[in-house]
Amino acid sequence: MGEIYDTVYNFNLIIYENTKKLFVQILSDLCLRHEKLQVQGLDFIRKMNILMMLLLEYRDVINKSKDVDDEMLCIEKILKFYRSEFNRSDLYTEYIYKLYEIHFKSKNFTEAAFTLLEHANRIV
Repeated sequence: MGEIYDTVYNFNLIIYENTKKLFVQILSDLCLRHEKLQVQGLDFIRKMNILMMLLLEYRDVINKSKDVDDEMLCIEKILKFYRSEFNRSDLYTEYIYKLYEIHFKSKNFTEAAFTLLEHANRIV
């Protein structure tokens, strides 16, 4: 049973990676042909490519690894991306709370408190 799951899982990884590559390739080509979309469009595609990579990595860790440290690391990468590339406080908040829940369930109460403090500092 595990062998079938691994085969299907690996097949899905290939599909997602190919879809991501096609997304970047097709949209990049279209943006390069359009004078007004070249700079902003290519920047958007760059950001979406990074975001897709981070989210796929996070999903892989959740589905495959089940390691809490790996999950926390993935969430930290996503938070850093949202903090530096986007001003999306709703998405940032969603992942802050996921990180808080992981710390709390792992009985890392100090880290959970610091996670909430990070959120509180962004509100003020």
